[in-house]
Amino acid sequence: MPDDEKTTYFIALNMVGKFGMTIGFCIIYLWSAEIYPTSVRNSMMGLSSTFARIGSLAAPWIADLVRMISTNTVRKEVFSLAFKLC
Repeated sequence: MPDDEKTTYFIALNMVGKFGMTIGFCIIYLWSAEIYPTSVRNSMMGLSSTFARIGSLAAPWIADLVRMISTNTVRKEVFSLAFKLC
């Protein structure tokens, strides 16, 4: 397969993946509004949104930290801690 075709397939699959993540985020956001009672819905959605933004800010730093760490045991601990915090 020529490099041009590989690049085209890569871009197409990349865009399909981004589209899927966007749809998934929208569905989860709308669904999460329905799990809270009406009386506290605005507060809880704001809190959920805040933690989502903190997680998206921390993700690149966590990925860089994991790349710098060489042993698998420590990598698992860093991922575990990151998931517990977010």
